[in-house]
Amino acid sequence: MRFLRTRPVFAVVAALIALAVAASFAPFGSKASAAPGDIVLAFEGKVSKGPSKGAKLEGILTLTPGANGALSGGLDTGAGDPIPVSGTLGAGNVSVAFDLPGEAIVFGIGTPNTKGGFSGTFVGPATGDQGKWKSEPVVSVTLNFSGTVNEGPNAGVTLAGPLAITVNPLDDDKFTGTLTVAGIGALPVTGELNDNGRTLDITFDTGAIAAGSTIEGEGTRTSAGGYAGDFKGPGAGDEGTWTATP
Repeated sequence: MRFLRTRPVFAVVAALIALAVAASFAPFGSKASAAPGDIVLAFEGKVSKGPSKGAKLEGILTLTPGANGALSGGLDTGAGDPIPVSGTLGAGNVSVAFDLPGEAIVFGIGTPNTKGGFSGTFVGPATGDQGKWKSEPVVSVTLNFSGTVNEGPNAGVTLAGPLAITVNPLDDDKFTGTLTVAGIGALPVTGELNDNGRTLDITFDTGAIAAGSTIEGEGTRTSAGGYAGDFKGPGAGDEGTWTATP
């Protein structure tokens, strides 16, 4: 059930991905990349026929192009080690094999889609299984974050630092990331973009500051391409404002 790439066609594929990202998110972010030359995509596939009907395979697919159109990489499902992936890309078509646990194989073919990724069909993991899959580029962005508690027990406290997030377009534009604060470290961040990125909901896990605490915020896209809004936390009764600028 999947995926992508190769050498002569790689430039075309990369261009498609860059255009899709620019159209959907500019000036919000850029194509996420695990390493220079890698392609990082949100992937999902579902078995529509066969013994495994209804089963899904989804996660973040990272592919590295090699010689003669060869592809290698892994699918990070968020559970355990990434699933090994191999394949080829040529003449605009992609063939990919996912090496699942227990010697099960999912094999797919696909073509470029309008989102800058690939879509196609697959067979496996069980004999008789068939399904469809799709992928889209994930988007990563780093913004300069600053938030100050204006009222409450922690009034006057400011948290500031680089806010790095990765957006998954196949999971309702949910994102994960970190806010790195000097002297504290990286605070886990989760959230979701809404209304085509015009607004967002964001949660900071501030357990490193006070056990069990969080900051819950909402924001609106600014004309400069960042976000600004209000938040509550980390203490009971704490409220403040925040900005995140490019």
